[in-house]
Amino acid sequence: MVNEPYIKPDEDVADTLIAISVISKLLARKIMEEEYNEQNERTE
Repeated sequence: MVNEPYIKPDEDVADTLIAISVISKLLARKIMEEEYNEQNERTE
């Protein structure tokens, strides 16, 4: 196994990854809410 060079942590990269994570969770929640609402509309 090749030793990978140590990369100094970059705050900008960390902030970007956190933002992507937050947005992904919000989108997933929104999609689940829409699917739930569609199912409720079908049963009414």
